[in-house]
Amino acid sequence: MFRSAIATSAILAAAIPAAGFAQDVGDTETIAGMEFIGEVFLPHGHPVAGTRLLGLSGLARLGDTDTYLAICDDVDGPARYYTLTIDIADGSLDDGDVEVTGVTLLNGPNGPIEAGTFDLEGIALDAGAATLLITSEGRGDGPDDAHAPFVYRNSRAGQFVGEVVLPGRYDQTMTAGHGVYNSGGFESLVFSLDHATLWMAAETALQQDGPKPTLEDPSHLRIMQWDSRDGAHMSLAAEYVYELTDREGSTILTSDEGGDRSMVDLLPVTDTVLLALEREWIGGEPRTNTRPIALYEIDVAGADNVADVEALSGSETMVEKRLLLDLDTLRQAGHVERVGSFESMIFGPTLDDGRRTLIMVEDNDDGVDTQIIAFAVEMK
Repeated sequence: MFRSAIATSAILAAAIPAAGFAQDVGDTETIAGMEFIGEVFLPHGHPVAGTRLLGLSGLARLGDTDTYLAICDDVDGPARYYTLTIDIADGSLDDGDVEVTGVTLLNGPNGPIEAGTFDLEGIALDAGAATLLITSEGRGDGPDDAHAPFVYRNSRAGQFVGEVVLPGRYDQTMTAGHGVYNSGGFESLVFSLDHATLWMAAETALQQDGPKPTLEDPSHLRIMQWDSRDGAHMSLAAEYVYELTDREGSTILTSDEGGDRSMVDLLPVTDTVLLALEREWIGGEPRTNTRPIALYEIDVAGADNVADVEALSGSETMVEKRLLLDLDTLRQAGHVERVGSFESMIFGPTLDDGRRTLIMVEDNDDGVDTQIIAFAVEMK
């Protein structure tokens, strides 16, 4: 068995002020409290320069501005990202605060990326913001019908610049039972604030590391830490084991009809502490009401480095993990009608009172209006 370093935080519900739901956070290292400051919706399939707005799955912020890039995971249309403006500097997210200002098509090494061969999930801006990294989580089951996950480096205008060389253990096109699971590859991609580190993670286990999580059993994925000046100069420094909790033991379990549990985004807070967003997939009618989504604080400082381990043994010490927020508490408190399929998060501007803002965006799976929510976060 894995030597688990998971801890459970005391989540203390506080009063609900006029601005929105607020709660104190117990024994976390970096965050003292979170306040919900609003939600908006973007219309389902909103037309943007000949494309339909859907499937927003990863976010990057352009410096200290209110401009954000949102990668699109539409596998049938052109590879692309959208440019958004999100204005929450006044401490509230209201109708009219989010505007879609454009779309950029993305090329691969041979020109436009062929539809059906990619599933784009992550986006990160290099230092200077002239170039960006994009990830595809892979498509299909290998080795015969799979398209391997990739990390491309592109100009802001979408032109292909280069490719990050990934460890072979992530490529499911090599042998059966090897590499990422179908649609289980790289969801998380983010630079540290100083761009010295790039964090990246698949959303669930590698096939050789074990099964996906079930009602009774957890699953173990890898978080990758790259030493990086920019996307052109990277070396893999470490990999850490992260446990996806079994659904039966989850505080966000709504029923036994849910689907795969996965970790869909990371956001660095310090050199070793990050926020991690977990989601459980639900299809059909229930997804229009709520999704099980939870936000955790994690710390890699005491975890084993498994970068040289091709298949996990189960004896590795994992990252510490503490629950910050079960997003269904927002619905229970009446502040949102549903909890969307959130797949991305990013820090926004710092408010006048010193709190940081945190933005989350839903992947609408081409089924509902896209939900965007925001929080004011008090740091310790």
